[in-house]
Amino acid sequence: RQAVDWGINRDDIVANIIKGVGSPSFTAESPSSPFFHEELGKGHPMDREKAKALLKKGGFSLHKDGLLYDGKGNQVEFELLTNSGNDQREQMGVNIKEDLAKLGMTVNFKPMEFNVLVGKLNETLQWEACILGLGGGSPLEPHDGANVWRSDGFLHMFNARQRDANNQTDISDRYPWEVKIDELFEKGSQTFDFVERKKIYYRYQEIISEQAPFIYLVSPLDIVAVRSHLRNVNPLPLGGTTYNMEEIWIDNEATEKE
Repeated sequence: RQAVDWGINRDDIVANIIKGVGSPSFTAESPSSPFFHEELGKGHPMDREKAKALLKKGGFSLHKDGLLYDGKGNQVEFELLTNSGNDQREQMGVNIKEDLAKLGMTVNFKPMEFNVLVGKLNETLQWEACILGLGGGSPLEPHDGANVWRSDGFLHMFNARQRDANNQTDISDRYPWEVKIDELFEKGSQTFDFVERKKIYYRYQEIISEQAPFIYLVSPLDIVAVRSHLRNVNPLPLGGTTYNMEEIWIDNEATEKE
């Protein structure tokens, strides 16, 4: 996973797929969040040699046929899914497939209908890798992502576990780093001091960066267009466009000129 992280050219994705409207992404929290880990956010450029060194350290080797094999002689091949109809994700999948082929990995990229994809992710667990965008939470509150990070969370997609008939999840097989993340989110939910909470949520980002259960690709920007006769419109990353609706007014003189 770390090798894949180093082997993907995020700069190409930013330049060619989101047309420069965004930046490479390396951590779970949004750059607009006060809990964004600035050091991790700096990220790193693609480094294929670094990726190859990590693979070699992990017991993988590139054979004469140009393909990558693990220490037991198994060819490295996996299926990468995304939802069809999302042009950006489909293009990202093609880019990633090509980037990882240069490391000897065979990536079978398969866009599919969204509901079928959700069924694989949440019900049958019959999937290996997927391009998705997780959102819906507030960048002001990292605990909104607990459903992803807690081992018994419904969207805990790494080391995924099926629920039993009582809708309970057995998490007795947690990795030590999953246990630590569970502890951090529990502690974060009970901590009120901002400085202390920041330390807690910085630590979970550091663990995620090291273990790489998710490999972050890009953080897109929103573009807002405002008519010139509107006054006091000041879009903010955390507030959107109309957070100060009561202060926005129409300049009639400017309207007449338009």
